[in-house]
Amino acid sequence: WQVLPSYSLDTVSNTICGPLEFLSDHYLVAGAAATCSDSIKNQDESDVDCGGVCGKTCAFGKPCGSTADCSGNLVCTGGSCAYPSLGGGGGGSITFQDSDGDGVIDNDDAFPNDPTEWEDSDGDGVGDNSDAFPNDPTEWKDTDNDGIGDNSDPYPLDPLNGESPVVDSDGDGVRDDEDVFPNDPTEWEDTDGDGVGDNSDAFPNDPTEWEDSDGDGVGDNSDAYPNDPTRTTEATGAGTGDVNALTGNVVSPTGSPEKEENWLTGNVARFFGESGGRLWWLFLLLLLGGFFFIILVYRRGAASADPHVLFTQARNLDKKAVELHDKGDVAKAEALRQQAHEKRKKAHELLK
Repeated sequence: WQVLPSYSLDTVSNTICGPLEFLSDHYLVAGAAATCSDSIKNQDESDVDCGGVCGKTCAFGKPCGSTADCSGNLVCTGGSCAYPSLGGGGGGSITFQDSDGDGVIDNDDAFPNDPTEWEDSDGDGVGDNSDAFPNDPTEWKDTDNDGIGDNSDPYPLDPLNGESPVVDSDGDGVRDDEDVFPNDPTEWEDTDGDGVGDNSDAFPNDPTEWEDSDGDGVGDNSDAYPNDPTRTTEATGAGTGDVNALTGNVVSPTGSPEKEENWLTGNVARFFGESGGRLWWLFLLLLLGGFFFIILVYRRGAASADPHVLFTQARNLDKKAVELHDKGDVAKAEALRQQAHEKRKKAHELLK
């Protein structure tokens, strides 16, 4: 700055040091012209270097004379640049849209067309309101409510597995403590307990059979002709024949169809013979029937004490529970889950 004639200018208080003649134009204060980048609020600026004639508009919270002084979508409200209320206001002409009517304007709404969501903290594409793990971008759902997200939970429908590590050695999706074949990825269940997995057992419910080489429906262990689908059994002794597996008829030793009926009738008569023979065979049949009945009762009792059977029953109950849950029958589904839990608990006790 320079004062003509030579009087000094106090730039702090903006005063001229020296006597001045009132209304005299003899003194001239000379200096740089005002600009919009001189860090001084001058001209008609509403704040330092913004607003008014300056091309630069003022930021949020800065003083303003009109909305034109404010930057972006801000409006001049109460002499300060501020965000407008929905529908505009504060003298501004800008209207903010809220497409889904959730009270959050579209510009700030991560889900502008979903009234139930407006924020996605972890950026996984699932809104915080429905995200079970709003701060974990790798998880968003926990079906069994065990605290482990479905994406990392190997058993997302079993809430009991969230408390301890689960081991599945063969990677077949069935944990080791329920897998009858924990090291075989192709097998995990053996319903009849014959040591052959159900997937490869031709007779999964018959502990005496597991293979049928000729495909005639009769297991190899009881098939006298395991490689011949036309024959299954062979009687011993004179006057006997085979059973045709395709027709179910008894074939006479001569192979003559016209003699089959007479041969069968005669052999049946000779089989039971006299009345004494009939009583003996009746007694034998009753004895065998009682024996098989005892075996059946024993097997059922053993099955209830077999941990593998209990695990299988538990899994079946879980599957049924999921079906009922999907149909909306939550109460029954929960009851079945409780039954499954009790069976697993009993199975673990038996394994101890």
